[in-house]
Amino acid sequence: MRRSVKRGISGYSFFFLVILVAALLVPVVSAGNGFALPQSTAVIHTTPPLNLTTRVHPQFSIINITQTLALWNDDMHWGLTESRIKEYGDKLENQVLVNYRDDMGWFAVYNLTEFVDDVGSTIGLDDEQKLAFAYHEKDWQQYKIEFMEIPGFKSPEILHFFASGKVLDNTSRPVPGVTVRFISDLTYDGKNLSSTAISDHDGNWWIKIAWGKHQSINVTKDGYEPVTQEITLENETNVMDFQLTPQPKPAPVFPFVVVISVFIGYLAIRSRKKDG
Repeated sequence: MRRSVKRGISGYSFFFLVILVAALLVPVVSAGNGFALPQSTAVIHTTPPLNLTTRVHPQFSIINITQTLALWNDDMHWGLTESRIKEYGDKLENQVLVNYRDDMGWFAVYNLTEFVDDVGSTIGLDDEQKLAFAYHEKDWQQYKIEFMEIPGFKSPEILHFFASGKVLDNTSRPVPGVTVRFISDLTYDGKNLSSTAISDHDGNWWIKIAWGKHQSINVTKDGYEPVTQEITLENETNVMDFQLTPQPKPAPVFPFVVVISVFIGYLAIRSRKKDG
């Protein structure tokens, strides 16, 4: 007599089968109800993942110096002509950036401060421009590389402004040779970004680039009371006039000296007459 064998599904097997079916059905049900699963987005990074077996990767790389110099010129209002950009581009490639060339022919930058100093010294930037250049490049790397590939992301504008105006005295006459200095609350490497202008013979001054919305302005010239002002820039272009008040002049010494000399001379003459 043969005994029939009953086969069934154990409780554990049934539980795992239910989990598997649910996992397969979730995307279908979600799509039907308008629910979208999160999608991953590719992001471009400044450097590939660090490989400890090789040297440190560069902060960024440049493939065409002249084109890059043209972009910097536009962004930072250096005012270079096309011919000067070409001249400086060749000069940078031949004299300075050859030291940054990597095995692929790109110019690899490992130290931003050193790079900015080399470029700035070669094309004649002053200390303020070098500092602003370093901040600009750091800020550019922060958003332009990291976020340019995210759909719908609008790159934030770099906070820089143009400012101009006129310096007059208390009689509305232009004052030449006045130092107008904008000091930003933005810092790079522990230093506040600043921009300086000197008024011309008509009292006109202009600053091609002021970094940051919040600025402390100092207007100074020997012989005049200094002017200090805190402002918040809202417009890309700003016009500001300043009025300087002459410092009080000390009483002239010459008349006093003459009076004293005459009086002493008079006393001396009288004394001689008495003796005689």
